[in-house]
Amino acid sequence: CSGWRTAAQRMGQQSTDNNQRTMNMSLRRFKDWSMSLKIMTIPILIILCVFLVILFYFLPLVEEKLMKEKKVATKHLVEVAFTLISDYHSRGESGELGEQEAKEKAILRVRSLRYKENDYFWINDLEPVMIMHPVKSELEGKNLSDLKDAKGNYPFREFVRISKEKNGGFVDYFWSRPDDDNAVRKLSYVKLFKPW
Repeated sequence: CSGWRTAAQRMGQQSTDNNQRTMNMSLRRFKDWSMSLKIMTIPILIILCVFLVILFYFLPLVEEKLMKEKKVATKHLVEVAFTLISDYHSRGESGELGEQEAKEKAILRVRSLRYKENDYFWINDLEPVMIMHPVKSELEGKNLSDLKDAKGNYPFREFVRISKEKNGGFVDYFWSRPDDDNAVRKLSYVKLFKPW
């Protein structure tokens, strides 16, 4: 048994000796560098460190801040559309408009709303049947509970779940833009309008 320990100790000692030799060779090589090469190495290392700090610390912070700002802006835009629908509902309740006429006028107004250049609002119910989609009118009147996005998720089921559980919230999914058939990552804020 003592023979085994001795062999293991010798192997450990050899490993330590090899590491020291490698370290000494590296230091000797660095010592052999010219002064100008050593001087140039310092700024390169500093630039590399700064780049890594930016890449792994500051960029994620900026991305997170931009996402928060996008969420706030998206939620406020949906609130504007929600207020418009609410106004038509009130006009229907007061008798100024019939209920069906109020719904139709609200749908027409929301259909015409745009923000940024290609972003829009749509209306679906809790089934989820598409009530109005300003870009893909072929979806109107269809139950979209089995419609999958490009990643195999069911965004309309998620819209309904968030609306029922929280009266509104954010949903991340993949959808094609109006001017492009390729699906891109989207973030939408959905809000339940309970009266209708």
